[in-house]
Amino acid sequence: MNDISGKISGEHKTELERVDMLQGVAGGFVEGNRILKTLMDAMPIGCYVLRPDHTVLYWNPAAEKLLGFSAEEMQGKRCVDMPLGCSFTNSTHIKGAHCPAIVVYATGKAKTLEMFMRRKDGRKADKFCRWGGDEFVGLLHLRHPEDIEGAAKRFLKIAHNCEVTEDGKTVSCRASIGITVVRDDDTIKSIVSRADHYMYLAKKRKEDQIVTDFDQ
Repeated sequence: MNDISGKISGEHKTELERVDMLQGVAGGFVEGNRILKTLMDAMPIGCYVLRPDHTVLYWNPAAEKLLGFSAEEMQGKRCVDMPLGCSFTNSTHIKGAHCPAIVVYATGKAKTLEMFMRRKDGRKADKFCRWGGDEFVGLLHLRHPEDIEGAAKRFLKIAHNCEVTEDGKTVSCRASIGITVVRDDDTIKSIVSRADHYMYLAKKRKEDQIVTDFDQ
């Protein structure tokens, strides 16, 4: 989740004036405001500062840890030229002027939203297939066992943000997810059976339709 904020005084400034002012504020942040930089360096939340042309002026240690890109790699580069894969929670790719940070620059209004960004070492080896009816099976390559909870929540968020409109009627999506970590003594049958069992348990839940190994 990114919390992107921009503030400006005066109600009659033109959009160009707002952009120029915010650009100056961003530049001044890196060059002069050492106290604020020190605080943001210590924050456990990923933070970064952009110019209106998407150039990264600042990238804190938490952002390095979260996304795998170092400050040296990011600062001075346009974020849109980096393989960050920014997307909204409905999987729509974020492009150019639709970037939330640029919208904040242009309007001077704070904006809070949820979005996804890809880690530098993000793998493309994940596999999904239809299992039958409305069921799907996926094989995910994750770094740590506890990462299954975050992965399941992301899939649930994507499903909840998907809607299809047909003949003036809107159909929303609902997902029930069972997800498990492969164990040393597992077989293909035992893995699928355990995930399938979790999925049916998830279907019985009214909220947060996710069941993982950590719920057992």
